[in-house]
Amino acid sequence: AALQIPHAQSQVNPYVTLSMGVASLLPNSTLPSNTLLDDADRLLYLAKQQGRNRIFDAELPPIEVSEWHPTGNTSS
Repeated sequence: AALQIPHAQSQVNPYVTLSMGVASLLPNSTLPSNTLLDDADRLLYLAKQQGRNRIFDAELPPIEVSEWHPTGNTSS
């Protein structure tokens, strides 16, 4: 159910909206430390560009389940 909380100062929508960018990843030593925040930020702006009041998510970098190892070690 929509709460429809009034947002009188908004020039976009008369009600409070929520746009989110959600990113997740399996950390490893080859990814820069800012990768997760940069990707979440990019996804947030995609959500806003698509009309706001929506959530964009992604697992980064995309991996196949068969490539994931609980220890984080992909070598056999």
